[in-house]
Amino acid sequence: MTSPVICVVDPNLENGTLMIKDLWPNRSLANPVIDPAPQGPRYIRQPENVLPSTTGAGVVRADVNGLAAYLLCTLDRAGGGAANPTPAEAFAIAEALISSMRDGDDLEEADMNVIIAIEVGATGIGLGDSTATVANILSILGGDRFVLPAGTSVAGVYQTLAQQTALFDRGVYSPINEDDSSFWISVEQGDLYKAKNARVDPVTGVALDPLVVVYAGDGTLL
Repeated sequence: MTSPVICVVDPNLENGTLMIKDLWPNRSLANPVIDPAPQGPRYIRQPENVLPSTTGAGVVRADVNGLAAYLLCTLDRAGGGAANPTPAEAFAIAEALISSMRDGDDLEEADMNVIIAIEVGATGIGLGDSTATVANILSILGGDRFVLPAGTSVAGVYQTLAQQTALFDRGVYSPINEDDSSFWISVEQGDLYKAKNARVDPVTGVALDPLVVVYAGDGTLL
């Protein structure tokens, strides 16, 4: 099983403003000798999505980060290793996946492939020579930073899993340890439980949307 992810629902919420406190051990209280790597407090990040630019020969012009960049170099557009999506197609697929996340939809492989097929019918996760994974897409939706370097060919070239891993910048994002029971406790009764459910403004009584949506590593809602 792969790492769960916490995704921001509100697109207007700035990075660094939403913090989940009760993921044990708290960084300020952890004992580095006997405790696992601290998971909390954890600031939740927005997903990144930038329109890539490529040359006529299918080479990335400049470093580009985000979900479209990931899809551009991992999806097989024709189902037979013939071509990657165009930058515009990759961006449209990414926007659709982000929108589905913000709506709180399930995002298992079949769900993602339905969304992908609306934009580019012949491609999808696990189809043709595609190397995209549900886990990596979810990670980017949860704020992980993927950077595709300038000079990368996306003309029928698909990044292997090892190559994909090397392109994630873990300086801004740390995967959640699924074996830490504090995460699951938080989902059921802590900060995450409060953040992923509809709320009521204590002053006005107005119903408020959830702040986050939480996924298991396979894309099912928690």
